[in-house]
Amino acid sequence: MKKVLVAGGAGFIGLEFCKILNEHNLNYKIVDKLSPATDLLKLSSIKGTARLLEKDINKLTFRDVSDCDVIVNFTFSTEDEFIVNNISGTLHLLELAKKIPNFKKFIQISSDDVYGNLDNNNLSEVNEHGRLEPSTFLSTSKISSDLLVIAASKMYNLPFLITRLCTNFGYSAPQHSLIPSFLNSIKLNQPITIEGNGNTIREWMDVEDTTKVLFLLMMEQKGIFNVGSGIRVTDNYIADYIISVSKSNSKKIYKDSPTHIIGRQGINCEKLKSILGHKLPNFKHLNQFLYESLKSIG
Repeated sequence: MKKVLVAGGAGFIGLEFCKILNEHNLNYKIVDKLSPATDLLKLSSIKGTARLLEKDINKLTFRDVSDCDVIVNFTFSTEDEFIVNNISGTLHLLELAKKIPNFKKFIQISSDDVYGNLDNNNLSEVNEHGRLEPSTFLSTSKISSDLLVIAASKMYNLPFLITRLCTNFGYSAPQHSLIPSFLNSIKLNQPITIEGNGNTIREWMDVEDTTKVLFLLMMEQKGIFNVGSGIRVTDNYIADYIISVSKSNSKKIYKDSPTHIIGRQGINCEKLKSILGHKLPNFKHLNQFLYESLKSIG
């Protein structure tokens, strides 16, 4: 492996992945157009001497990527232009990758959102062969990106790895995301706002554990892998746990959201376990993270 291109490397999971690359002394460069929410101090401290291209992936040139033989695509936009950023961006990276001599692997970081609401099919979990059922335009763009990677493998014989991650938690998670927003409400002694009725079931995994698994897969595997912990709880559970442990007087309030789909997520990771087995880390439990986070805010 010559050099890794980490697209979206300044984001929540991408930056944690760069820390793993540092620990293994691998050469890499980061491509990220950055945003107002980017933690520039953390980015600077983690990337060290790694080159940062502050650029939209749709505007990358062959010269930008020609010295890399592995591309890891963490980029994913939830903004209004997500079709351009997600689908066109992935296609552009694939078109560049096919031109790189001795290219080793294209790694697409995907999501369990591609399987949709499992309640629709009376399922508690789904494996890598599960039906792709988008619930929103956003999850449709994720599926489209996955399918572009698979098509490129057939058209150009491009080696690939697609990892479908569950929801990640961690201390650097975006402040607008579910757990940080709940914790901030407790800190400010405000009500916890929950979208829908709070009964949505999500699978959660610590971002440090996720990136350790991603590194192992990058080094050893190809194909499609679900990456999850088996820790599945409702949004109400998280809110109730936080209120209980903090002994807060905060209440839960619910709001409707046109983009929020009530349902169930859960991924079967037997393929991952059977292949990597003892190499997998001991996954940190969500309750432990919540407890530690509450203690840190007093």
